[in-house]
Amino acid sequence: MSDESSDAGRQLLAVLVEENQPVGVNEEILVYKMAEHFFFQKRAGFLLAQEFDEADFGVKNSSEVGLMLRYHTSADRGFTRALNELRRLQKERRLQEIGFDSQKVEEAPLETPAEPPKASSVVVTPADPAPIRAEHDSADAAETRKEPDIAVPAVARSAPQ
Repeated sequence: MSDESSDAGRQLLAVLVEENQPVGVNEEILVYKMAEHFFFQKRAGFLLAQEFDEADFGVKNSSEVGLMLRYHTSADRGFTRALNELRRLQKERRLQEIGFDSQKVEEAPLETPAEPPKASSVVVTPADPAPIRAEHDSADAAETRKEPDIAVPAVARSAPQ
């Protein structure tokens, strides 16, 4: 690109460092990656614009346009990924500074369990149930075996022919 220079790259990196205030090497690398991906995105956008200008004059360059679009998208994704990773690291660092530990599953120390307390001798006596009486007359038994009188509709009584 005609407006691309190392001074512009240094200025962009300085602005990103000032804005994101990286602490440690990992955060500095992520800020550098953000600047790098920004420049890749800017370059891909410039080259894409050139391809569109050539297409306006009848040049068949659909494969180049597709390639520049992929470069642009890849650079944009790289910038976003580096930014999100930087934010995640900074958040973790801030939480550690205030003494907040992330909830990690800790293994319990292997200790022999103490003897369980001895159960006291408690005797449970059930309440006396009421006696069940089973007295039936022979007439009552015959009556219970009879079929009940149920009214059957007339339609159901006629047999199909």
